[in-house]
Amino acid sequence: MSLFVWTLLAATSSGLEPSSLRTLALSSQRPGVCRSSSFGDAELWSASRGGTARRYCLLLARGYARLGLTPAEALSFGESAHALLTDDAEAQVLMGRAALRLGEFPKAYALLSGHVRARSRPLGDLAALRELGVAALATSNLAQAAEAYRALMPRVSFSQAPSYSQTIALEAAAALMATGPGGLADAVLFLSEARRHPSPPGSEELLLALSALALEREGRSEQAQALVAELSGPWSLERHLTARDRQRILAVTSGEPVALPPITFSPDAPQLAEGELHAAIAVAAWQRDPKLARLHLKAYLLASGEEGGFAAWARERASGVKRAKVP
Repeated sequence: MSLFVWTLLAATSSGLEPSSLRTLALSSQRPGVCRSSSFGDAELWSASRGGTARRYCLLLARGYARLGLTPAEALSFGESAHALLTDDAEAQVLMGRAALRLGEFPKAYALLSGHVRARSRPLGDLAALRELGVAALATSNLAQAAEAYRALMPRVSFSQAPSYSQTIALEAAAALMATGPGGLADAVLFLSEARRHPSPPGSEELLLALSALALEREGRSEQAQALVAELSGPWSLERHLTARDRQRILAVTSGEPVALPPITFSPDAPQLAEGELHAAIAVAAWQRDPKLARLHLKAYLLASGEEGGFAAWARERASGVKRAKVP
């Protein structure tokens, strides 16, 4: 019995509609144990090495099918698959991606960092590599996040969705800038390349603002302000603020410490390094609304810490210095 038929029977008994099987197959990666030359890409994974491998591939397929809507179930399927074949990386990648969606970031980072780039896995798995970067940022592993995004950017051109490619460019640039001056050159490169392509609705101004931020931090204020001039205004950028960003603004305006809500993951929205959006809004607002700029610079310092890579830059800006030199 082929694994396609095997999965069809299992899916029918578990409540999955047969029409969803193609989506199930295309939404997941095929580890080596689940590949077979006798099936085309439209078929589900096939395993030919006995019942254990067959059950393993079935559990992975069912787990990936539930990853988007019910990540807790996807995690459970991943755990069951891992119990069958503990040496294969794919079940742990599935578990890590599910943990990310459940807000269990340390667990997600531990699983993804150890297995996403395993030799047995497909090089074209952009989603898992991107989510490794997100998990690294969420756990303050900035160097590892930068490494993941540097590995991801050369591959993102294979993506057929322009919006996804630009999301990756925004995340990568913010992650690299969060590491300090050493990440600026690559951040400018990634953002410049992204600006060469049409921007999806709603993201063009964010791309311009982050590009201006990178140039400003390099000391190229004139070029940065030329990009700022293309913005409709800094205020529209505030719609991208997360709940954590807004709480930091509240802390600055009230002068009182506030509790930050937990980080959340959205597969469709850019996940920027903490504080980078505050810094971008500050650069965009500097000439039009200095009060707003200082507010976001102080929020940036709350997010990145007083010893962050661009803390001196932010303090000088907030004190009214026209242009700060890159350390």
